[in-house]
Amino acid sequence: MSAATKQALEAAIDAHVNDECEGEQVVTAYVFGAAISTFSEVGPKSSYFFASTNEQPAHITRGMAQLVTEWADMSSIFGYEDDEDD
Repeated sequence: MSAATKQALEAAIDAHVNDECEGEQVVTAYVFGAAISTFSEVGPKSSYFFASTNEQPAHITRGMAQLVTEWADMSSIFGYEDDEDD
């Protein structure tokens, strides 16, 4: 990933968190994942792209990915949804 693209991605993540958390939280680490494929091979031959901050240790990245996986499992099993108070 180019430095300019990574900077834009991090700015977008920061802006989104700032918007969602009303400026009360800051991003200290992140994990980004995407399923990717070529236009001619869309379907079961997907591969994956992952990105995280350069300074982020691998154990933080793996732990965050595990948390996302567990949260996704919990939301589908238990019907958990974000608070809709706002």
